Amino acid sequence: MDELKKTLQRILYYTKVRIGMGRIKTEKDLERAIKNICAQGKWYKSREAFHKNGTRKKVDGEAGRILEELLGIPENNKRSADIVFKDGTECEVKTNKSKTKVTLGCLSPTWAIPQRQAIKQYGIDKPGDGCRLNATFKAGAGPSRGLTTEYKSKTIDVADAATKAGVMSWKISNVVNKFTKKIPNMVHVKAIKRKVDGREEYKFVSSDYYSSFDPQRFKQQLSNGKIVIEPRSKIDYTKNNKIRDRGTAFRVDAKDLTDMFNNSATWVVND
Repeated sequence: MDELKKTLQRILYYTKVRIGMGRIKTEKDLERAIKNICAQGKWYKSREAFHKNGTRKKVDGEAGRILEELLGIPENNKRSADIVFKDGTECEVKTNKSKTKVTLGCLSPTWAIPQRQAIKQYGIDKPGDGCRLNATFKAGAGPSRGLTTEYKSKTIDVADAATKAGVMSWKISNVVNKFTKKIPNMVHVKAIKRKVDGREEYKFVSSDYYSSFDPQRFKQQLSNGKIVIEPRSKIDYTKNNKIRDRGTAFRVDAKDLTDMFNNSATWVVND
């Protein structure tokens, strides 16, 4: 009964916010909706989750999930963009907190060695929990978790810093094709965060719109190290040593988004 009550409260909460917003059919509809959300200046509570011992568990991706709910976008893991306007134009919706990078999307590598072996060899082991491979790779940077990254003519290669043996790689053509489909156009909304009684809350404060994704400029961003690659996988000791893979994320600073599109416009300025 309590769960049903919470669900009904959440539906009412977001319905109130979305009244008058209407269905998003055009770029102008999206712009009006984003401006409306930012203008309200409201703080939106994240979902609550708890460990078995009763301590609060961090819930990732809440700012993006809340924004998509406010816009009426169903939760999905599609390879294509979030919104399709009535003229067929596609647009991806992205958000980030003030000091974090924007996640463009995820693309798994081709493993030169078994993934489990890579996690064990280069990850951080925490007894009773798991072995976690969280690293940041980018062209031209020094080693991360004992691994180096090299941007070549056709591939992005991650190798053992000492032995130079390959560990994982991506074909550049696959990466470019992935994001050409995923982010042909993008609206980026910046959020700020606070904690109230241990629970995170978010407010959306500014927005920019980027159109006409440029594959060549995107490749340049990869080669100069502005786009970082972050694997997020773990051997979970609490789940019979099962591999939990949250995807390998391609991420970039919000200020560099303009360098991978041909056009940009500011929709909401943060006062």
